[in-house]
Amino acid sequence: MSSTTARYGEVSSILERRFHVARVSVTPSTPLNDLGLDSLTVLEFVCAAENMFKLRIPVDKLGVGGASDPLTLQGLCELLDAQAHVAAVR
Repeated sequence: MSSTTARYGEVSSILERRFHVARVSVTPSTPLNDLGLDSLTVLEFVCAAENMFKLRIPVDKLGVGGASDPLTLQGLCELLDAQAHVAAVR
């Protein structure tokens, strides 16, 4: 199991518990704003995920609000994995 796959379950549980998003409506490729989350709530969700894994994602990597490439759960997990790798190398 890849670390992205492992994170997916944990991160989707945050959506369900803290933001009341039904897990059945969440897929890896669903843009977070399609789940009824506005841009501020997306940032709150990202912060919750960062806190869970004790990582920080640079804001410029998030692309929040960018219609051309909206943030998805899969994308967030990949960003978390990338930051975990950076932290491990340091």
